[in-house]
Amino acid sequence: MKVEEIIDLGGGRHKIVLDNGTVFPLYKKELEQLKLTKGGQLSKEVLCEIKETILLKRGKKRGLYLLEKQSRSERKLIEKLKEGFYPEDVIVQVVEYVKSFGYLSDKNLASHIVESKRFQKSYQEIIATLKSKGIEQGTIDEVMEKYDKQEEEKEAIQYLMNKKRINLDSITEKDKNKFFDYLARKGFSYDSILSSLRQG
Repeated sequence: MKVEEIIDLGGGRHKIVLDNGTVFPLYKKELEQLKLTKGGQLSKEVLCEIKETILLKRGKKRGLYLLEKQSRSERKLIEKLKEGFYPEDVIVQVVEYVKSFGYLSDKNLASHIVESKRFQKSYQEIIATLKSKGIEQGTIDEVMEKYDKQEEEKEAIQYLMNKKRINLDSITEKDKNKFFDYLARKGFSYDSILSSLRQG
């Protein structure tokens, strides 16, 4: 295999591009040790060794660091590792590695998000948050089965009323309509809004 390009990424990191489309990152010191140069040759055996002794080891550390820093879905973790130019086969092994520690469970992540947001956000907002985290629709459906839409949206509306210091006994019709529109924009159902605002 021929080394097509060696791109300086800054901070001592370089992106190595092979003529077969393989891309991977190395530090300057590693480049020097391996004597890799643009236009030079790289055997299959050496590439396997780079993946096993350098990239997989670093990828595992990176994967754990990313999950400790912030809860992520499997898809989002894969995206972050791809951004770091880790090869596909290395990413697969990294994902399996972090999964073995129980650090990567889309269902656990989704359940945690729902529990923390259920009394503050609308059903639609929670769904949007789960999707933005890269959680699959099947997992979303499973986790949201326990969500009592009407009751929990009413709780969330009450939370927002308290937060915005809205008193239904003294609010003007104009302000009530403005609040109604605000809740609708946040994805609350018409029934939940009407039921909550009628209580006053």
